[in-house]
Amino acid sequence: EVPPALILPVGQNYTARWIQTDRAVNHLGNMMMYNFSESAGYSWYNDEFLYLASSSTFYDRVFDEAYYFALKQYHKLDQLEGEEFAAYVGIGKIMKAYTFQILVDFYGDVPYFNALEGSSNPNPTYDDAQSIYDDLIVQLTAAIGLLDQAAENTLSVLPGDDDAMFGGDLDAWKAFANTVKLRILTRESDVKDAAYITAELAVIAAEGSGYITEDVTVNPGYSNQEDKQNPF
Repeated sequence: EVPPALILPVGQNYTARWIQTDRAVNHLGNMMMYNFSESAGYSWYNDEFLYLASSSTFYDRVFDEAYYFALKQYHKLDQLEGEEFAAYVGIGKIMKAYTFQILVDFYGDVPYFNALEGSSNPNPTYDDAQSIYDDLIVQLTAAIGLLDQAAENTLSVLPGDDDAMFGGDLDAWKAFANTVKLRILTRESDVKDAAYITAELAVIAAEGSGYITEDVTVNPGYSNQEDKQNPF
């Protein structure tokens, strides 16, 4: 039995590593955009700079580590039972949506609706990318509702210092959820009916928390002390 306060920071740390590690999400994106280069005489990233992407091993860690590290933790939060855990369930849903949105942008169809079921379903089906995107909007809306519910319940178990992103600030989490929504809607704007995009933007506006206006970082308390420094 692991309390949510020990699950959340582990998931967040995995997310930071997934985004920032060598040959991970941001690394590949920056090389594909030629924001990154390398010193003359070195050829560590030859396949990337020549756009030689294989179907089997090219940046497979982006796919693999999303599922067996970060998403595994957020799914545990999403599955918590009891109204007192509404805040953690909501945060779990938001971080799952954040992760799956990136996976869809990388790969298109990915395991989603029956993914993360462990040994009970070791071969989940690959779901349609558009169907996943549509459900992510639904999950983010539900997550915001859960955060509102948590704020109103005096018996709620709320995150604090264990939340390495927002320190337990539920309003910031709602703004982050709206921002992930906005990213999804922006991606969809060329392929979805304009009325759908307009309606979902109106939902965000009516909710009232707005969007994130500053960098979102994962910082569990790094300091200039041995074994407490940022891995960079």
